[in-house]
Amino acid sequence: MEKYIAILMVDLNGYTALTDIHGAEAAAHIIDKYIRIAKQSLIGDSFLQERVGDQLMIVSDSADYLAKTAITLQKNLEQENGFLKIHSGLHYGRVLELNGHLFGSTVNLTARLMSKAGNGELICSKDFMEALKNKLLYQFIAKGIVQFKNVLGSKMIFGLLPAQGKQTGTLVDPVCKMIIGDSEKDIHLHYQGETHYFCSYDCRDIFQQNIFHYVPQREMEFDLTDQHTEYPGSIDKYLEELTDSLSSTQRT
Repeated sequence: MEKYIAILMVDLNGYTALTDIHGAEAAAHIIDKYIRIAKQSLIGDSFLQERVGDQLMIVSDSADYLAKTAITLQKNLEQENGFLKIHSGLHYGRVLELNGHLFGSTVNLTARLMSKAGNGELICSKDFMEALKNKLLYQFIAKGIVQFKNVLGSKMIFGLLPAQGKQTGTLVDPVCKMIIGDSEKDIHLHYQGETHYFCSYDCRDIFQQNIFHYVPQREMEFDLTDQHTEYPGSIDKYLEELTDSLSSTQRT
């Protein structure tokens, strides 16, 4: 049977990294809590259609109910210390329902929208925005016209926020991507003028040992092809001082 519905797809940021760092048991606990919080966040007739790995598909006959569900889920997850941020996509369109599963371009486009969303971001299509009955509850931030792979025609997409709301500046562990609560800021490290916070000493140690992977390095103040280098010394001396600086950072 074909029908028009609203679809929300949600994915955890950093789930693979968390699994690698903290192990399968920690990842399983995250998924268990993730599903429980998602079910508690459902508004109106919204319901959890299916889960694949750390990706959820939530659907509703009402775009308004699903928009409220999406924002409620994001808010509830961000209040969980030691959890991961999400990125989400919202679309409205026609689907085919067969044996409890949904098929059609609407499902595919929602997945594409989700993939366009940044860390903690909620992206919706113009079709979803137009399906909302009460648009005054939300802010729509134009993201441009996008041509998605294997999707006919280009689509106008928007960032979606609660009216007068702003995305929260929550702290995130740069290694495993867990959200750091206000009561969990003891484990931190200062580097290049910034403070980085961690969920555990294990993550802090991994960060220190692989600091070039997690923090973009400032440009060196010399040009290897320029005989008139701005650095008052040899390249070897510069690299030696850089190594000493990193070693000092690791000891703090």
